[in-house]
Amino acid sequence: MSFFLRLKFLPFLGFVAALLIVGGHSARAETNPVGLFPIPFGAQNPYDFNSGTFGYINGNGELVISPRFGWAGHFAGNGLAPAMENDGDKFGYIDKRGEFVIPPRFDRTGGFAENGLALVAEKEKYGFIDKQGKFVIPPRFDRAGNFANNGLAPVEENGKWGYIDERGKYVIPPRFDDTWGFADGHGLALVVREGKYGYIDQQGKYVIPPSFSHAQRFAGNGLAPAKKNKNDKYGYIDKRGRFVIRPRFDRAGYFAENGLAPVKKNGKYGFIDKRGRFVISPRFDGIRGFDSDMARVMKNGAWGYIDKRGKFIIPPRFEIPEDNDFDNNGLVLVREDGVRKVIDRNGRTVILEASVMVLKNARDEILWPQKSAARICKEQATEQKD
Repeated sequence: MSFFLRLKFLPFLGFVAALLIVGGHSARAETNPVGLFPIPFGAQNPYDFNSGTFGYINGNGELVISPRFGWAGHFAGNGLAPAMENDGDKFGYIDKRGEFVIPPRFDRTGGFAENGLALVAEKEKYGFIDKQGKFVIPPRFDRAGNFANNGLAPVEENGKWGYIDERGKYVIPPRFDDTWGFADGHGLALVVREGKYGYIDQQGKYVIPPSFSHAQRFAGNGLAPAKKNKNDKYGYIDKRGRFVIRPRFDRAGYFAENGLAPVKKNGKYGFIDKRGRFVISPRFDGIRGFDSDMARVMKNGAWGYIDKRGKFIIPPRFEIPEDNDFDNNGLVLVREDGVRKVIDRNGRTVILEASVMVLKNARDEILWPQKSAARICKEQATEQKD
């Protein structure tokens, strides 16, 4: 429950980062730092993501790395991306030319953290490798999460979670039932013990003892959503565990950098400020928190994007099956009338994917299959037969 990597069966990874899930909370790595996006080509139908072959396009929709991988993830800042050979069952890492620089030999892989270490699994145990593929921390953990900026990573052994440093030494011994990792810059980690949520510091000492039936991590403004008992409403606590926004919400989410948090009240969603006042009244059927200056909301069964005043920047007209945010290039994958497309922050179509058999741009020009890509794939197939 506390950690998993979405691997080959993650639906359509173009324009969304693979997620590392630690304690049920997703920690998103840097999205597309090199501007290349993995896309599955040649699937048998528009909803079949397991029979295609992955390649990479750039932000202009140009094919940069020909489709030849059974699965491929996003590139990290060091220029490496996790990938699987076509028809293979092991994962390695490729460079921006599409060449394996770390051979595929791992059962599971994740992206590289800022400290240059990547979480991998070998023989159902987790460890950490460097960019040469050498184990810095041998695979001995049952489950694990990536390193935070404070140099600590959550790991599980024998059903309990603790924290190790970059040498693999325990800084906080494993004694928690679950954990969500340290929030960057805030020094507290959310933990669970005997069904109750609390918070520890970097030495493993309780700052807020486990006393909540549910809680989330602290945001940059020092507030976290929580509820005391199972049937209570959600409010927001400070770092002393006191409710500073009284519990009155059916659901409550994380505060974004713009100071707004999504909440649900009386069956509708809206956004509040740090004082608990509604800045955007609860009138939406579904909602996601703000990603920079825009938030995704659902109205009458369709998704669109609003600004921090609650005004629609992009009217609700999309079906969005994936959990997508705009990437560093200002692009996002959406679905409209059953057709997947990539739009920019103004709602303009950048790339139109009529089906996963054919990739088109907004001018209806076919970007894939290309003769060169088809020839490369055919040559590779011939080489494999030989």
